[in-house]
Amino acid sequence: AQRPWDSPLTVKGKEQAKHAGLAVKEHLQRFGAAPVTRVFCSPLVRCLETAAAMMQSLGLALDGTSAKIQVDTCLSETVSEAWYRSWGIVGLSDSTWGGPKGYGVGEPLDGQTLRDEAHWDASDLYLSNEQLAREFGGLVDAEYPRSRHKRRYCWGSYETKEETRARVGGFCEAVQQRYPGETILLVSHGGPVMYCYEHLLGLGHGS
Repeated sequence: AQRPWDSPLTVKGKEQAKHAGLAVKEHLQRFGAAPVTRVFCSPLVRCLETAAAMMQSLGLALDGTSAKIQVDTCLSETVSEAWYRSWGIVGLSDSTWGGPKGYGVGEPLDGQTLRDEAHWDASDLYLSNEQLAREFGGLVDAEYPRSRHKRRYCWGSYETKEETRARVGGFCEAVQQRYPGETILLVSHGGPVMYCYEHLLGLGHGS
């Protein structure tokens, strides 16, 4: 694969995304909440596909007339060693989180070669908002001013859980303050979603 860190959803993943959207719709109706008016998403393609499927289930138009997806690096996957090992070891990485068998987190590479991209600044691994807008049509806001990671992450210089927690929590706060009273859909990855949930519930680190 040309971009193994940015793989698309599987057929099963697309089905799960559709059902996630239906679940959100059900919860909004149950609590009498307003319909979704804004969507923010990780820059990784599988998240964009998830957001699009969820929007369709929520009854939002996929031409951008209901709401455009605003893509922000703050919602990206944790730039951890486990993430790099899932795609960065040439000929061995197979998308397994933490790395292939025998080459898990903390284990020596034993001469195995890393992809050149593992040494790039992680912020440069994501497609730009302009590129994503071309790929997803009018659904993605090409003009949204996307931030970069606060420091340079790469192989050997990983993002910590605390850093992920701070960026996701900070983003949640900023969105809440900027759009009070709106129903906003945030689409991200396992770890960041957990940290967002903890932040919204006021749970501290390790709770």
